Amino acid sequence: MDKILWSLVSFSKITVPQMYYVLIRENQYKEALDFAYQHNLDKDEVLKACWLCSDGDCHDIESYLANINDQVFVLSECLNKVGPTEMALKALLSFGLRITERFKFSEFDNRSDVSAWDSRIIRLRLLRYNDLLETFLGINMGRFSAGEYKKFRLTPLVETAVALAESGKIGALNLLFKRHPYTISSDILRIFSAIPETVSVQSYSQLLPGKSPPSVVILRDGDWVECEQMASYLNTCPGQSDKSTEIKTELLLKHCAGFSWPLIAELCKWYMNRARDIDCLSGQLENCLAMIELGFQKGIVELEPFFDDIKCLYQVVYSDELGEFVMDLATWECLPNYEKFKIILKGVKEETVIQRLEEKAIPFMKKRLHLISLSNEDKQGESYLTRWLKEIAAQNELSICLSVFENGCGESPIYGLFKYFAEMIETAIHCIYVCSATNQWNTMSSILSKLHHKTKREKSLLAIEDDCNFRDAKQALGTSVVSYDDMQHVCTNILSGLKNFSGDSYSNYSRTYQFDNIKSFDMLEKKLTVAEGHVEVGRLFAYYQVSKPVHFFLSAHLDEKNVKQIIRLLLSKFGRRQPVRSDNEWANMWRDLKHFQEKAFTFLDSEFMLAEFIRGLLKAGKFSLARNYLGGTSSVSLSTEKAENLVIQAAREYFFSASTLSCNEIWKARECLNLLPNSINVQAETDMIDALTVRLPYLGVTILPVQFRQVKDPMEIIRMVITSQTGAYLHFEEIIDVANLLGLKSEEEIAAVEEAIAREAVVNGDLQLAFDLSLNLTKKGHGAVWDLCAAIARGPPLENLDTSTRGKLLGFSLSHCDDESVGELLNAWKELEVHDKFEQLMISTGTNPLSFSIAGSSIVSLPIQSVQDILDLREDFSHDRDKDHVGIVKQMLSKVCTDLPNEDAYSWESTLAENRKLLPFSALELPWLLKLSNDEEHDSKKPTLKTGHPMGGRDQFSTKVKATNCIIYWLAVNGFDPNDNLVMSLAKSVMEPPVDEEDYVLGCSILLNLMDPFNGVKIIEEELKKRECFQEITSIMNVGMTYSSLNSLKKECSTPEQRRNLLLEKFHEKFTSIDSDELDQIDEVNATFWREWKAKLEEEKRLADQARLLKQVLPNINTSQFLSGDVNYIRKVVFSFVDSVKLEKKHILKEAVKIAETYGLRRTEVLLRFLGCTLVSECWDNNDILSEISEFRDDIVQSAKGVIDMIYSDVYPEIDGYNKQRLSYLYSILSACHSYLKRTSEIELTYPEHVHTHKFEPFQYYKVLEEECMKVSFIDGLNYKNIAGLDNLNFEHFNEEVCKNTNAATVSALADMVQALVCMYVDVLAKGLISRQGVYKHYVLGLLASLEGCNEARSNSIDCEKLQAVLSEIELKYDSCKEYIQVLPATDMSYIIRRYCTLCFPCNLARNHPQEPSWKKPLDSLVMLWIKLVDDIPVESIDTFPYERAGYLDSNRLSHCMRTFKQLLINDKITVHQGWDAISTYVKIGLSDGVPMEISYFCRSMILSGCAFDSIAQVYHGGQEYLENDSVDPSNSLDLLELYSATLDDCLSDLIKCFSESQILLHKLVLSLSRSTGEHAGTLEMIRSGVWGKLICFSENMQLEGKLRVYALQLMQCITGRNLKTLPNELVSQVEPWELWYEPGTGASIADESDNPSTSITGTLVALRSTQMVNTVLPDANITPENLGTLDSAVSCFLHLSESASSVESIAILEAVLEEWEQLFSWKEECVLPHESPKETSDWSDEWDDGWEALPEELGSPMKKQGNTFLSVDPLHSCWMEIIRKLVGLGEPQNIIELLDRASSRHSVLLDNDEADRLLELLSPMDLLTALKIMLLLPYETPRLQCLQMVEAKMREEVSISSNADDHELLTLVLSSGVLQKIMTEVEYSKFFSHVCHLVGYLARSLQNDLLLQWNNEAKTPKTSNINESLLFGRILFPCFISELVLRGQYLLAGFIISRWMHTHPSLGLMDVVEASVRQYLNCQVVQAQQLGATDASLIDKELSVSHSLSTLQSKLASLLQAALVALPNQDL
Repeated sequence: MDKILWSLVSFSKITVPQMYYVLIRENQYKEALDFAYQHNLDKDEVLKACWLCSDGDCHDIESYLANINDQVFVLSECLNKVGPTEMALKALLSFGLRITERFKFSEFDNRSDVSAWDSRIIRLRLLRYNDLLETFLGINMGRFSAGEYKKFRLTPLVETAVALAESGKIGALNLLFKRHPYTISSDILRIFSAIPETVSVQSYSQLLPGKSPPSVVILRDGDWVECEQMASYLNTCPGQSDKSTEIKTELLLKHCAGFSWPLIAELCKWYMNRARDIDCLSGQLENCLAMIELGFQKGIVELEPFFDDIKCLYQVVYSDELGEFVMDLATWECLPNYEKFKIILKGVKEETVIQRLEEKAIPFMKKRLHLISLSNEDKQGESYLTRWLKEIAAQNELSICLSVFENGCGESPIYGLFKYFAEMIETAIHCIYVCSATNQWNTMSSILSKLHHKTKREKSLLAIEDDCNFRDAKQALGTSVVSYDDMQHVCTNILSGLKNFSGDSYSNYSRTYQFDNIKSFDMLEKKLTVAEGHVEVGRLFAYYQVSKPVHFFLSAHLDEKNVKQIIRLLLSKFGRRQPVRSDNEWANMWRDLKHFQEKAFTFLDSEFMLAEFIRGLLKAGKFSLARNYLGGTSSVSLSTEKAENLVIQAAREYFFSASTLSCNEIWKARECLNLLPNSINVQAETDMIDALTVRLPYLGVTILPVQFRQVKDPMEIIRMVITSQTGAYLHFEEIIDVANLLGLKSEEEIAAVEEAIAREAVVNGDLQLAFDLSLNLTKKGHGAVWDLCAAIARGPPLENLDTSTRGKLLGFSLSHCDDESVGELLNAWKELEVHDKFEQLMISTGTNPLSFSIAGSSIVSLPIQSVQDILDLREDFSHDRDKDHVGIVKQMLSKVCTDLPNEDAYSWESTLAENRKLLPFSALELPWLLKLSNDEEHDSKKPTLKTGHPMGGRDQFSTKVKATNCIIYWLAVNGFDPNDNLVMSLAKSVMEPPVDEEDYVLGCSILLNLMDPFNGVKIIEEELKKRECFQEITSIMNVGMTYSSLNSLKKECSTPEQRRNLLLEKFHEKFTSIDSDELDQIDEVNATFWREWKAKLEEEKRLADQARLLKQVLPNINTSQFLSGDVNYIRKVVFSFVDSVKLEKKHILKEAVKIAETYGLRRTEVLLRFLGCTLVSECWDNNDILSEISEFRDDIVQSAKGVIDMIYSDVYPEIDGYNKQRLSYLYSILSACHSYLKRTSEIELTYPEHVHTHKFEPFQYYKVLEEECMKVSFIDGLNYKNIAGLDNLNFEHFNEEVCKNTNAATVSALADMVQALVCMYVDVLAKGLISRQGVYKHYVLGLLASLEGCNEARSNSIDCEKLQAVLSEIELKYDSCKEYIQVLPATDMSYIIRRYCTLCFPCNLARNHPQEPSWKKPLDSLVMLWIKLVDDIPVESIDTFPYERAGYLDSNRLSHCMRTFKQLLINDKITVHQGWDAISTYVKIGLSDGVPMEISYFCRSMILSGCAFDSIAQVYHGGQEYLENDSVDPSNSLDLLELYSATLDDCLSDLIKCFSESQILLHKLVLSLSRSTGEHAGTLEMIRSGVWGKLICFSENMQLEGKLRVYALQLMQCITGRNLKTLPNELVSQVEPWELWYEPGTGASIADESDNPSTSITGTLVALRSTQMVNTVLPDANITPENLGTLDSAVSCFLHLSESASSVESIAILEAVLEEWEQLFSWKEECVLPHESPKETSDWSDEWDDGWEALPEELGSPMKKQGNTFLSVDPLHSCWMEIIRKLVGLGEPQNIIELLDRASSRHSVLLDNDEADRLLELLSPMDLLTALKIMLLLPYETPRLQCLQMVEAKMREEVSISSNADDHELLTLVLSSGVLQKIMTEVEYSKFFSHVCHLVGYLARSLQNDLLLQWNNEAKTPKTSNINESLLFGRILFPCFISELVLRGQYLLAGFIISRWMHTHPSLGLMDVVEASVRQYLNCQVVQAQQLGATDASLIDKELSVSHSLSTLQSKLASLLQAALVALPNQDL
């Protein structure tokens, strides 16, 4: 009041209340309150005003609000007022709640009491505000703001949630959802939609709505007002419905309406829209995927298709292979499914396509196809994969297709790639053919080869499924041969498929793949074969630079012309390629051409391919190679015509391309033509070239090849040559040669050339040349030259132009002249004809008539002027000159003519005048001719050549014939008849020998011209007497008979033609008797003569014929003696004749028998002789003999005795025993003969030298021999005489011969033969003959021996595949002889099967058992084969083995055991190694001789191979179940116990004998019991106890060696599973502890940890081993298990032993003893925990902050983590202290360092803290640095710091401390112990830190010097320990040191050291390079550390004293470097 200043403005009266309100209005609350107290006014107004003006904190509530009586106002303020602090607000709300507490519901509540309900509503609002306050505080992390809170609670929670969502405050939103779930649920989707799309979905994943509202909602405890009654009131109160959201709390909402949850459809739609919005607005596809995935996980399964869709898009977008692929979700959704499928696979490579398909594309395709199938849409469309493969194949991406098909048809095809196997093949073929690339042939080939292999396998399986037999299956596999028709059909089929391939027709195109039979697979295989052929051809086309896509070959047959052009182009390109192709390349080309024709162009002829190839060779100039192919190949050859055409065309191309006559093309043309030098057409081309290039230029005519090509008629060139120059025609031969060369080679063409020359010669007056040419042309028949010939013939005399020549010329002219010239030329020719005949005689005889003279080569007639001149020339004219010339003519003609006309002289004169030739002929020429016809001088030689002369068949008759013929000819021409003398003379001359049939015909025809036919008879009889040869006699006789017959029929043949025909007919008939009708026509007189004469001739002929026949059969006989009847001579001749059949197969039996019968020999003799000869002859087979004697069979049978004697004596000894066909035939003959004798009751033949011991009759014996010999006749090497003789079997050689010839092909036949033959004898055993079973046994054993030999030869190199093949071969061999084995005795059968089982196991596997999975299949096959073998063992075989329990020997049981073993192997219960080990062991112990094949040995093998007991029990009981013995219990465990006991006894016995070899078996026996089992637990426990007991007995046997007892104890300890570290590694690796086993008497699991310091086993073992070790230095020392019973006793014992230790060696022994004892006392571990402050942890346990981001932990120094390792103090630390004390006393601190370093590797501390202090006292006087090293190896901080302080003090005193300059140990221990951190940061250790830095610098310099030295002398200086230590420093110590400096903030020091290390240039000192240098160095070291690895032991020398500390540093190096990198200052700041 003192401070109030009053100012009187006005003065008025007011009341007390007014004044009260004035004070309140003036905010004078204290005065107003005092005023109220003074005037007893209502204080509420003041309190209200104070409250309203106050902040509303807790003090205000207590001061003002609590004192206000107006409850309505108070409650209103509690609702509306917001305190300044959280505490004030909570107090205000609590205050309001306390006020409304009195309105609790009761049963007497009046519903009409509005104030009460209003108060309850206020309470609800207060509760709600309180809830909102908690929510607000949670949202704001406990921070309170009154204004924000007020705004928060006035805003609807949904809007608040939307705002929080929009701001991305997920943690706050999470809290809001947890505290107000029912309020938020009404608009939950809108809230989530407000969350920014960029916010990670995972941050609010727990908030997202699921299919249903949360089943569990955690809310605060409910208030009394939040009940059903209040909810009912609010729902019914009309005024409260609009304010329900401001009133209702979560609990009340729960009672009222619960959750307002969206429908499934709404949720699904929201999720999908939300994902689309996220993708559209943020592009964060991973958020879309997470959103939908969360919705799907929350039960909205309807989102699965959409989720799969987005996941596919996500995988596509974020695929590394697609690069920058961008696509939004909306676009993705609009894409068709197939387009999505394509995008999924977009950018795949061949390496990734399968992974992409498996992980993405195939699941996508399956789901889409499943959806399509559900919607019944597009069911017929092909799969997306098929469609995609075809498209990428069309884009030439076949490598991707290859990867798909490889995984579709491999051994383990990927499921889902292709629905049908046929679909895959069709797709692959389609892909290959739509690919247009010409560089992917290898890929295509790989696709087809893999599919081909798969097709064959599938077809084989289908054949097996269809119950095809093996043969059908093989046939099925080989029916895919592609014929021409098949290829055309396949190509058409594929083409039709390609035509259906279009981008718009996928949905409609489909194909039903129903390939369920062999034929369908054949079609597929043929398609693959065709495609493979096309690919191969395409590859070759590309190689030859004529690239064609593979689909080209499908339609190649439609355009054959184009294909041929391509082939030609290919050859042309190949030939033109440079460098020139070699012959080998051309040979490859031909092979490829054949491949083209076979694989792709079957419609092309092979000849065409060869022709084009040769054409290419010729064009390329490969003439020598072309010559080889012109002759053809093995498969195809060219016709001569085609070959010539090829050569000629090539030569012409070369020739006509020549520009000159001397260029290189001419030479090539010649070389080309030289390929066919013998060809006429080729030679013509060669001649043409020679003519143009050589001959024509020589003749003065030059024509270029191009000019010659334009010449149509070569005669034009000839005419040019003839007329080119004067006298050119004289070069006749050259012109002819040129003509020939130009192709004018025919006679007509050459004649035309000669004609041209001849006419040119006539023009030039050269008649002689013209004559020569014309004469030659006449010979050629060139008619065009007739006029020239006629002129020359009638022209002047020329050389060689004689009469004959003129005649020829005239005759030729007559033949070709025109009609006008015929008469003239004919007269000239007649004149020369006669002159020619005379001239021939003159030449042949050398004589001439008086009117002719012979001059040279021409005979010239003398000129005759008159008749007198003619007469004067006659030699006899001077004697009778009075004779007139007419008389002379008549006289001469009368000698040769008959019936001359009797005319007067005048008539003769006129005749002579008319015929001027008559007188010269009669007077001069006829005498000369008569003289020649009678002269023998010129007939000394008879010609033999034949010709077509009308007078006969000779080329030249005798002179007599010719002269006579000339006379007759002249007479006939001039009309005179010759007389008979002249005709007879001619006939005699013609028939003079030698003659042939034509001569006889001619002679007979001449005789027929006789006037008197009887003159002919005289001549024939005379000739018959002259003949001596039978043939000549016969011929003359035939002539006579013919002559007589013709004369008899003469009147019927009046004309010469008729006679001639009759004559020829008779001679052809070889004379036949004349019919009676013909005889009737002959007059009686002539008939009688001719009959008698004919009969005489016939008789003579008959005798001659008989002799001739004998000569024909027996050519060398004397016919006269033979026909005389000489019997001996006849027998000798006939038998010799029969014997000839031995050497030659001749069918002479009938002739021999006929001759014998004809000439008096016995028929039987000849037959037997013939039979014997044929039987011993090799020329006759049995059928031939039988066929030959078939007509005489009865005669031979009737001579049975003779046949038998003949066979015994003559035949059998001569026959080879290998000729079983003949022997069989012999036996059949003998059997038939003896049977005949038996039937006819004749006495059997007996042979004393033979004794029959068989029980058969002879005919039966021989019948058996015949049959058996025939059965084995196919055995070439079998000598049957060694099998059987004629009377008995060949006992001496029988067995040997049978065994020698026994093989697979013969065993059955020989066994049957042996069975049949030995059955003939009663005493077979006495004879020693082999039996049928013996044959089988011999064969089987031989087969086994060969298999064993092969197996032994290849055993050293066998692998799993080879073993599989070997097993298959063994099985095949066994199957082939199984039928033989089964008939053997049981013992033999068991022995053979045992050998087969042994044979199955390769020798090399006995030494090294395979472990790879690939060996599982061979093992399975081996067991299956064993099962098969064991099943075949007969039950009878067990009789030979005495055994107590026959059930053990049941092979059926053993096979069942093996089947169980096989099943366990398949189920991987038995490993591959165990399986092979078991098989190997069984081979050794179960298949040896004398051991029965029983189950015990098989189970023992499993035991010794380490198989699990459960497997062994199953195998054992698997066989037990099949025992037929009712007394045998399959579940009896005693048998297994007995089996294990016996096996263990054997192992222990072997262990004593051979320690090293038996250990492994014993280990495996123990290993088999290691695993526990449920089914056989009792049995296992019993067996374990038994084995354990035996091992105990063995270990306690004092008679055994110590090492054996130690080994037994070690084994038992290994079984227990304790203290394994002290056991040998080999033992621990091979033996596993027994699971769940309790040592007898302990009652606890041996595998469990025990509380006792030792067990009986461990203690005994340790004591025994310790005694052995101590005895080496203390022989009398003995350590018992009792000494080690307790820790105290052990320490006492050790201290007692240590008293005697006085050397380093003895101390080392004591160290080993202590390490051995550690296993007993390791239970007393004392943990030394590091003193570190506990890590602070947050106790905030709220769950609403799950969405908040977590901050990453700061990287700390890895060295700090060392504190987490617990270091145990060794229980025997006092003992160790004693050892260390003794080492100190001996001056061996280095040994102490090594000892402590080894202990640290075991995380063990050898000394406790007190002992460490004592040790420091001992070491400090000696060497402080050494003491420091030892202290650094101990984990105690106090002695360590003490020692450091001592060292520091010593250094500060400037006292030198002895230290190595390169003390690696000190630096290592400083770094590993962590002490560097302390000395680096604390000043009190600065000297020591300086020492460490100096040490680092020195070591760094040493390292660089060493490296430099090494680099300079790398080749000379090997690596030394200095180098190793230097590298150790450079790679481990130095990086650790730098890292520690960086971690402690010593950046400058680290940078300085590194700059010195890197030798940084001083000029860089001005720059700030420290951080960069350090960072670069650390980065490099990190990379190097990662490359070397944390466990690289190459740097650490095991001889170092602190090797473990170095290893620890190396393991931490990488993390230390990375921490240092993180600790470096950020380079961006």
